Amino acid sequence: MGPWAWDRDELVLTVAKVTKTAAGGYAEYLDAKSQPSQPGDYYLKDGERAEAPGRWAQGASLFDLDADLPVTGEQLRTLMDVRRPDTGQELRRVGGSGEAVAAIDATFSAPKSVSAAWALAWPELREQIEQAHETAINLALTYAVRQVPMLRRRVSGDVVVHDKAIGVVATSWRHTTARAVDQQVPDPQLHSHVLLHAAARRDRRVVAIDSRAWLVHQREVGAAYRTELARELNRFGFAITRGTGRGQRYFELDAIPQPLIDRWSSRRHQVQAAIQTRLTDQQHALEAVIAQGGPDATDADRELQLLQKTGLLSPKQERMTAIQTRTAKTPQTVTDLDQAWRRTALPFGASRERIDVLRHQTLPALLPAKPDEVLQALTEFDATFAARDARAVALEQSAGTPIPHALQQLRELRATNDILLLSDGTGTTRQHRGRERTVVAITHRLTTTRVEPLPAATTAREADRLDQQLAQTGGRLSDEQRAAIELACGTQPLVVIEGHAGTGKSTTLTGIARAHQASGQQILVTSTAALAAQRLAGDLADQGVDCQTYSTAGLHAAVSSGRLQLGPETTVIHDEAALA
Repeated sequence: MGPWAWDRDELVLTVAKVTKTAAGGYAEYLDAKSQPSQPGDYYLKDGERAEAPGRWAQGASLFDLDADLPVTGEQLRTLMDVRRPDTGQELRRVGGSGEAVAAIDATFSAPKSVSAAWALAWPELREQIEQAHETAINLALTYAVRQVPMLRRRVSGDVVVHDKAIGVVATSWRHTTARAVDQQVPDPQLHSHVLLHAAARRDRRVVAIDSRAWLVHQREVGAAYRTELARELNRFGFAITRGTGRGQRYFELDAIPQPLIDRWSSRRHQVQAAIQTRLTDQQHALEAVIAQGGPDATDADRELQLLQKTGLLSPKQERMTAIQTRTAKTPQTVTDLDQAWRRTALPFGASRERIDVLRHQTLPALLPAKPDEVLQALTEFDATFAARDARAVALEQSAGTPIPHALQQLRELRATNDILLLSDGTGTTRQHRGRERTVVAITHRLTTTRVEPLPAATTAREADRLDQQLAQTGGRLSDEQRAAIELACGTQPLVVIEGHAGTGKSTTLTGIARAHQASGQQILVTSTAALAAQRLAGDLADQGVDCQTYSTAGLHAAVSSGRLQLGPETTVIHDEAALA
């Protein structure tokens, strides 16, 4: 598989293999983009700005090369052929099974507001932003060498251990535009393709890098890049807003209005629209199979439930959609491109002059996040966390502080036992462990008490009605689904239903909710995310069940304030309870 990446805000670092089959063409692409067609006001290469030559990010000393000199096209082609750039001899051993990997492409992308500031800046500030980007990449690579066990070593038989390298052979290729969409002017996107060609072991031998290790540590290394990038930009006078984007993992510059950031995310919007179209097409196709009935209807129904639940394509389908939506580049000169960017930004209140005014404020150095902020983020989505994820969270929460300062928070939290190490090597927080113990105590009390069951006839009638409804499309209730409905309508005050996506939990909940409503119960649906609760309530409403919906936090607030009272006549359905 060749490299692929599209302009998606949450993917500030992407990692992809470059196979030896694709390596030659990819080397030509990178080398061609780094050569201006002519001095001065030259035309863009296929609609993209010609870029600076590649540079040695790490590893030039292994070949007695000057790290301050650009990487030549010949050196790149030699490296991508897995040969030494100085002698042409074999760089490292290439595995004989499957398609050989020539390099790993770790693409570091600046947040969209940084790209926007770069696009609007005067030449001197542009160079500063580019240097901040390169400095952050260098520090992230150094960090990765220290933290990522990227070397595989076979001890015996099937036993493989992972070791850390002492350095990597890496070249970096900076680009500044995204691919054009629908013949529009390409959006600014400051990013670098960092090609990881090999790693050095402690015995100085040059060997292959395990790409999976980089994938596993992708979030952590990306967070290391961002915190150092934010620190450099803050030194230049830019105010930083932490906690932006998905999961509040990212940062943006205050100088750039959010509407302009959205406007310059054309590629992301294009791919997302194409993905939504493909999802809709898949849904219609599955609904057609279900309507026809027959032996494939049950499988189609399960696929449809899974599709509606996740709202996602498979990674392979996403990749193909991104590739298929690429359009031809729009040829323009560099001057035309800069003028077009300035014209686009002006209605949003963004300009060179405005950026200069905003960034010349006196700003104090950014401080690490407060300990309770780090603790809250550590268990926001999962009860436990790996050490690499803890480091990623600490770096994200303290964006703009040096990597060692951000990680010092973790060391102090461990020293005070606010972070606890579990027997399986993962961690949790003392606060979260306390909450878990409270939940366990409450659960134990609930499981040792009994409530009045629903009338057995009502439960059986609703289960049979649901079974008859499924039979119209060739389906049926499984024994497990019937047992779950009966259990949830019985004497247990707490029932937990667990199952993989697509195994029929939503169908089961329909039967349960109908039986409880038919018995006079008030149905209340909650979930950690209000959207998830609303989605489930909407599905139940389509099946004739009236529900109230709350996010978990909203439900807690309503009960605590006395606006809502829960009693024997209330049935609570908690969706995605594992996230609570």
